[in-house]
Amino acid sequence: MALHWAELATLLLNAGHPPRRRHWSGNGRLHAACAAPTAGSEQERQFSAALQQHFSGQPGVNWVRWNAGTRRVVIDGPAVEAEAAALLERLAALEAQLEGAAAAEERDHPADLEPVLRSLVEMLAELAGAGLGHALQGRPESRRLGIDLAAALRVLETLPSLRESLDRRVGSGTAELLLRLAGSLDYALLRGVAGPMVGVLEEGLRLRSRLQRRRRWQQLEALWNARPEDHPQQGADPGPRPRPLPDGPIERYAEKASLLALAAFGWGVVSLRRLEGPAAALLGGLPRPALLGRQAFCLELGRRLEGLGALLLDPAALERLDRIDTVLVDRTLMETEWAAGLEVAIRQAGLRLERGHGDGPGQVRTLQQQGHGVMVLAVGPQAMLAAADLGVGLHGGVQAPPWQADLVLPAAPEVFWLLLPACAAARRCASRGVQASLLDAVVGLALALDGLSTVTAAGINQATN
Repeated sequence: MALHWAELATLLLNAGHPPRRRHWSGNGRLHAACAAPTAGSEQERQFSAALQQHFSGQPGVNWVRWNAGTRRVVIDGPAVEAEAAALLERLAALEAQLEGAAAAEERDHPADLEPVLRSLVEMLAELAGAGLGHALQGRPESRRLGIDLAAALRVLETLPSLRESLDRRVGSGTAELLLRLAGSLDYALLRGVAGPMVGVLEEGLRLRSRLQRRRRWQQLEALWNARPEDHPQQGADPGPRPRPLPDGPIERYAEKASLLALAAFGWGVVSLRRLEGPAAALLGGLPRPALLGRQAFCLELGRRLEGLGALLLDPAALERLDRIDTVLVDRTLMETEWAAGLEVAIRQAGLRLERGHGDGPGQVRTLQQQGHGVMVLAVGPQAMLAAADLGVGLHGGVQAPPWQADLVLPAAPEVFWLLLPACAAARRCASRGVQASLLDAVVGLALALDGLSTVTAAGINQATN
């Protein structure tokens, strides 16, 4: 189904106004975002009951459910086509009545147009930064501005608390846009326009992925959402992860490179008494090639998975593939005809196989406490999917879809044969990205030590970025 350009134009025209409620309608159903309480809480159960009571007796409404997995209110009936605006106003009135409930953070839904708009705006920001940087090149203050931007970006990269503070002050979306604009301007000032152009290509891949994800949702909506029982009204709350996800090659490199780059910058300024060369150490310490490689890999993998019939509910979950070392398989899945092939595929991918023994999130949390990155493969809606680092739910038959999962697969084995080998491929991709980042860091350190001329180093930086 084609992108609704009228909806996108409305979003653009309203960009300067307070954010509208995210919603999608089709097939006689409305899916609307709502400030609901935290998943799994008693307040969520009360909210779901209040929602049904609030819409009971509403003309043209067959049923209303709170989908705790997608975090959307689902309204079914002819009133959706005739008076969707009135239904949204009625939902707003319920929110006002329940003001004070602990609202969970809103997340992107596969049907949302806002992520598409965000990709378009970020592509424009990359182009604007590149254009401004190109216009300022050659001016006496341009190199100093580039150095200041590089230092500021490096500090934000090194100190997560500063980035979190910026997100709280202006919002995570606005902060990301400002940093992308600053980054493209910085690259254009100090390295030329290759960096911003790569950023445009990266965001173009993300835009393609978001459009395909939206089309996939529109294809599946009528199959997976037609019944009230397709929408679990209270989500599982597995609690926080017992310890951080183990670092992969990129995280280990970034931690060491950040400290080394800051040290080289300081040493270079003191010994050379100038900023131009040492600033390259700050730029070289950014693991941009590795991050770009990971993102491009995950976007292409997501596209291929959805081409095989999957629905990706949380695209960011694929970026943890290179840190997955254990696959926990639901008992039901191990009793199917695919069990033998599945076990072979897991072993060939260099992963550890664990068989589920039915205690829900407990087994997942135990494996995570032991230092493992855990992928869960399960049939139907199961609580352990919400606790996994990558939850993969298989949907087929009469059960509700596994909305707790990050990735929902059709009842066919082909997707497994793509997803499991992708773990090994993701590790190789991360390692090669680190090698490219290391080349960039070596150039920056050589500049900091005045070992290469500025022209030579700029050319090498241009090529690696």
